[in-house]
Formats: sequence, structure tokens, C-alpha cells
Amino acid sequence: MANLNLNIEQVTLKIKSGELLCQEKSGKSDVWLNFEEIIDKEEQPIGFAMCKNCSQLFKYDYKTSTSSLKRHKCPSDEKQPKITTFWGKKEIPTAAKEVTSKKLINLVCKDIRPFEIIVGQGFREFAQEMINIGATYGNLPVDNLFPHPTTLSRNVIKKAEIVKNDFTLKLKYVFELFGRAFTTDMWTDDYRKINYISLTVHYIDENWQICEQTLAVSKFSDVNHIAEQIKKVVLGILNSYNLIPDVTMKKFTFVTDSGANFVTAFRALNHIPCFAHKINTVLSNSFQDKNFEKYPSLINTLKECKSLVTYFKQSSLNSKLEKSLKQESETRWNSKLVILESINNQFETIRNILIEKEEESRIENIDLNILQNLITFLRKFREASEFLEGSKYPTLCMIIPWYKALLNHCKADLLDDEILTHIKYVVEQKMKSKIKIEDIYKIAVFFDPRMKQLKILEESDIKLVKNKIRSQCASITNKDDESDDSTATVQEKPIKKCKKSKETNIDFSQYYDSSSNDNNEDEVDQYVKSKVPKDKNLNVLKWWKEHRLEFPKLAILCAYYLSIPASSASSEREFSKAGQTINERHTSLKPETVDSILVLHSALQ
Repeated sequence: MANLNLNIEQVTLKIKSGELLCQEKSGKSDVWLNFEEIIDKEEQPIGFAMCKNCSQLFKYDYKTSTSSLKRHKCPSDEKQPKITTFWGKKEIPTAAKEVTSKKLINLVCKDIRPFEIIVGQGFREFAQEMINIGATYGNLPVDNLFPHPTTLSRNVIKKAEIVKNDFTLKLKYVFELFGRAFTTDMWTDDYRKINYISLTVHYIDENWQICEQTLAVSKFSDVNHIAEQIKKVVLGILNSYNLIPDVTMKKFTFVTDSGANFVTAFRALNHIPCFAHKINTVLSNSFQDKNFEKYPSLINTLKECKSLVTYFKQSSLNSKLEKSLKQESETRWNSKLVILESINNQFETIRNILIEKEEESRIENIDLNILQNLITFLRKFREASEFLEGSKYPTLCMIIPWYKALLNHCKADLLDDEILTHIKYVVEQKMKSKIKIEDIYKIAVFFDPRMKQLKILEESDIKLVKNKIRSQCASITNKDDESDDSTATVQEKPIKKCKKSKETNIDFSQYYDSSSNDNNEDEVDQYVKSKVPKDKNLNVLKWWKEHRLEFPKLAILCAYYLSIPASSASSEREFSKAGQTINERHTSLKPETVDSILVLHSALQ
């Protein structure tokens, strides 16, 4: 950010003279819908913003954030013009709607675009702006308005650099507290076979919302994915945001899959494995033929399901089904359940198609009882992995409760048949051998107010957790007592509604606690003795926002631990977006452009 030390009067004069400019600000806050950022001729922000409606100037930076902007009561009380504004708020004529529909059909068919393009938020904002420009300047030739594609591409890169520079300042501010988390993953595009590595940061902001931002999707030149090279690239990305590794690395936690290269790359750092990936590994290792040699009917059912899907795909029979049969993939989580459900849900239709083709023998080894038992059993694992893949609510604190719930799910029931009993036994043993309960999972549980007494842990673990937290509280130095700035960063910002945790039917109330209030000893003791409702749908972040002044040091630690995701699904989702960016029509995009598009996409969400 340019530091010109200007006052509001000086900024006003420089805007009038053209020395300073106004531009749309990219950001996650809705406040920027009504404000423009003031920049110099080098497109660097100078720390001022202007109301789009009344042109009043406000000073802001990363310390004051957008507080003053949110408090602004615009005299004009006008919002961005709607389409109906230009018809005097009358109903849009039917003829105009028909012309619009025809033009949209032309757009879709001429340029081969999906119908869903018209519901995209970006497209709608663009269309609204075109209406606004037409209302202001009249009928204009579009060629005089639109830039050349090359110019647009260059401006994407320039805008991404501005976003990165802004975020560099924000990260410095965020990391002044205790620490934050990152997820990373690798991907190869299908067309030019270029390798990419992504890095996403996760943090809790001043409004106690969990946020994530893609820092980079960088080209990765080493085809062997050597661990040392992975570490070098990741540290290089962090360094580009002025997060100097040798100084602040102890504050970082990296969440990745359990691939050998990632494990080796982050071995010397704070690293935890993606728990959803662990669940997938457990199931993949459980359902191997060698584990069920005594039960050929189970082996045959699973094999016949896979071969049936292949047959329907190769014979083009999927077109005769309401929904295509899904193929199993070792790398796609819960894909075994998906394939079984797709067959079970359409089994009678499948049978009729095969009878017609005299191919009914293809399903004669599928035992429907086994099929349905497997589906019922595996659904609990999908529920767990989908919950732990969430990015808008705390998940790290729920790893141990879900682990316990899945182990309990594997206990044999009196109504289970012999095959299902054995399936449960095998999966339970794999869970115990493949999943290690890390200390950080235990610490995270403490910051869920419902489970702060740690009934879910062994006595020795309870002592370990409390000792570690007390030690970390002590490391939050006395300057926090001299000035409340460190906790104010999480406390004094404008209140915004917290995201509600994803609801689940699983009952974890046996691990909840309620206590009487009693002023005693240190912050940890006071927190443990505080009253908390036994509410399975308690919004944990909202609770902490409301109690952060009571437990200021714990609030700082909480903002760190609860920002750490239980899975690396965010990076997986990033590469899903990359796959949409690099397609048959966009195979020649430079890696720098791909990086810019995905960084901007993340920033604009």
C-alpha cells in the first residue's frame, strides 16, 4: 500500500486533478459493493475509499479494516441501480424479456456455452454493469467498450498481483496472532500434462468466520514430485507473501494427503494428514479379497458390480437408465458406496434391460442382501468424511468424536449376519492400525465448549492437553496485557453473523459437559468451569465470539486451532476449478494466467 500521508482534502483535490483514481475493489466483504478504492497511477492503494453514491471519502487500512465503511450511512440511501430503475421501476415489458431470451439463446448456441452461464454471479454482475453504462452513456457500439482478449488476459494477471499485494498485508496482520493453517495438493492438467501445486491458507477473521484463500496454483516442474522440491516451492510461495519461513514456520500447520512425498516434505514441520483421506485408505485396505476369503459371495458381489458398470458403459446402455451407473475410483472418496448405490437404486431396471438382451447372467452373482448391507454400513463413513471436508465451520475438533462414532459403528449388532459382522471387524481393525490420533486433535477438542472437560479422552491425555494449552497461554507475552491489541484483532471488529456448523444426526452429547461458574486460578480453569448448553447444534465460533473477552488468551489459541481443517479438501476443490479453467477451449493458457484466474476466483467468493 502506497504511503502518501495525505488527508481527505488533499485526496479529493488529487482525484479531481486525475493524480489519483478510483477502482472497483476485489474482496470478500459485501461493503465493497458500495465503495471504490482510491489508487495512485501505479495502481497501488493509498488507504482511502469513496462511497459510490455520495462520493464521501473514508480512510481505512488493515488495522481499522472496513469498520468505518460499514458504519457509513449514505445520505442518498441509494444502492446499485437495478434493471427496473431504467423503466421507472415499472414491470419490464414482455417484448424486452423475449428479446433478452433470444439473445441469450444466441449466446449459448453461437459460442457453445452452458445454459447455466446466465445464473453465474459474475455474469449477472457484468450484465448489470452493461445496463448501467447504457443508461449513463446511451447506445454504444460494443467494440468501443470491450478490450482485446490479450489485454483482458494481461489485466487478469495485473489484478491478481494487486489482490496478492493486498493479501500480503492482510496475512501479516492475521499472523501477528498465534498461527494459521495451510492445505496443499498437486494436480496434472489433462491436455498439456503440466504439473501444478496449490497452496491455500485457512484462518479465522475478525468476525470469527473461517476463511480460506488460494495463495497460488503454481507450475511444478519436477515430474517426480520429489519431496525436497515440494517443500522448496511451498516455502517460495510463502516467501512471496512475506511469510518468512525461518522466522514464522513454527506457527504454521500443513494439512495434506498421506502421499509419501508430502509426508517427507513436511516431516520437520507441523504436519497432519488429511483425515478424509485416511478414512478412504481404511476402506480401500479393508475391501481386499484376502480379507474375505471365507466369504466368496461378498467378493463376487463386489466384482460383479464393477464389471456390470463397465459393461453398461462400453455397451452404451447407460442411456437407457435414468442415471448412469457410476464407476469406482481409488482416488475418489466414497466411490465404492456411489457405485453400489447407483446399482441398487436401479436394480429392477437393470435386470429388465439385461433380460431383454439375454444377459441376465451378469447379475446372477450379485447378492442383494449383501449389497444393501454394504450400502447401509458405508453411508456412515460418507457422512463422516463429508462433515470433515467442510470449510466454513470447525472440523479439527470433531475428528476424535467422529473416529469414536465410526469405531462404535463397527461394533457387531445382534441382528447382523455373519458376513456383515466380519466386514465390521475388518474395518475396525484397519481403523485402529491405519489411523493415528494426533495430539493436535486432542487439543482441538478442548476448544469445542461442549467438550471442554475432555470426557472423550483418557485421563493421561486430559493432563497432556491442559499442560500444553497452559504453556501456550504463557507464551502469549505480557505485551498482550499492556495493550489489548492482539486480542482486539479478534474482538473489536464489527459483528457479523457466524456460519453455523453443518448439522448431523450423530449424537455426541455423551462427551458434552456443563459446569458451574466459579472464579478460580487461571484462564483454563475458568473456561472449564464455565456454563455451556448441551446443544448438538451449538455454533462454536459464535460462542467464542461472545466469550472472547472472558478468555482472551484462549481465544487467540482457539482462532488458531479451529482454523485448521481436518482435510485437504479445499485444495482438492481448487483443482476441480483448475479443471474447469483448462479445458478443450483453453489448452494454451499460460501457467501464470491459470494461477491468476484461480487466485482471483478465490478472492471473489
